[in-house]
Amino acid sequence: MSSWDSLNSDCASREKEICKKYNRLARGYDDIFTSPINRAEDDIVGNLVSNLVKKKHPRILDLGCGTGMILNYISAKNYKGIDISDKMIGIAKENFPEGKFTIGDMNELIKDERSNSYDLVISLFNSYSYSDNPFKLSREMRRILKKGGKFVAMCYNTRVKNGILISHTTYDSRLSLAYDKYMLNLTFGNFDNLKIYGLNYFGNLMPSLNGRYLRTEFNLMNWAFQDWARHTIIVGEKL
Repeated sequence: MSSWDSLNSDCASREKEICKKYNRLARGYDDIFTSPINRAEDDIVGNLVSNLVKKKHPRILDLGCGTGMILNYISAKNYKGIDISDKMIGIAKENFPEGKFTIGDMNELIKDERSNSYDLVISLFNSYSYSDNPFKLSREMRRILKKGGKFVAMCYNTRVKNGILISHTTYDSRLSLAYDKYMLNLTFGNFDNLKIYGLNYFGNLMPSLNGRYLRTEFNLMNWAFQDWARHTIIVGEKL
């Protein structure tokens, strides 16, 4: 069986399991990721997203928004977050009452969005790995983006899949897909100017390190061996 076929073919059952998993994690989810390294990861991703679009209030769609963490870095005006977990959405609404959040399957709800209507589509901290049809979702992302619009996606990768030097992960091969660089380029090949970054190569090995170390590491190493970083980030645009 190929990696593409590894997800459970019973999509309705998968969706229920994903929802149950993140409903269980929801209340303490943000507390899991409070180390200086985790905070630095948030800062790097948040700043990357906020710097991608120069408009004052860009239209942004967040697929698998979780507790809405990205709203610490971007404006809630013209932002919409989608997540399958009602409890994660509940916390997002508590944290960011000014944000617009919708409960449901990102693979289905994106179909209701108008074509050429968003400046940026994001799917952060491995949310994209939970898509049961990543090629179709990628096409939908391109459809709803305006000309010149961009996307940012983060997926589970080779290192996480194999549990190499990973102290904690939410990866579950029954529910999510791990991507290598080849699979990322294949999935998002309909976009232009693709760039793949690695984030956090050694930070988790030395938890006492501060965020300054991780930012330096990202600036020096993000272009190399991305499959073996703690996180893989892919960015592209619609020309």
